[in-house]
Amino acid sequence: MNKIVGLAFLLGVCLFGTFSLMASQAQPQAEACKDQETVVTTVKQDILDTVSTVRKESLDDFVRQFHQQASMSKLSIYLETIDDLLSCLNKASHDPQTPKDQLDAIKSKQAAYQKLKTLVQQDIDSLKAAKDSKTAKAEIEKYDFAH
Repeated sequence: MNKIVGLAFLLGVCLFGTFSLMASQAQPQAEACKDQETVVTTVKQDILDTVSTVRKESLDDFVRQFHQQASMSKLSIYLETIDDLLSCLNKASHDPQTPKDQLDAIKSKQAAYQKLKTLVQQDIDSLKAAKDSKTAKAEIEKYDFAH
């Protein structure tokens, strides 16, 4: 049941992000990126909540609650939202309506989110490579996304 609620929540966040992006087409691109950044932050918090749960539960509960699969799905959604944000930031950096004083901040965010994207991809790869549930649980427990 928790898995269904979590996936429904993530679907809602993704739909919100899509509609926000579509609605923000009339806004300057830099403003639209703020909405997309909110989506990234929301998905990140959902993953961190799952990590907190995984750290507290037994291996049997981890397996029974399908947290390995749920974490993989959430990481994939997180990577997708980061990609969307990077695309938005790229468009904003080329948008003539973007004020020059915001360009440095946009370039800084691009670098930070590109690094985060690389780290999330590494986390996905390590979770895929986990040979058993115990290893997968240990991998998930390492996530902090403080980067």
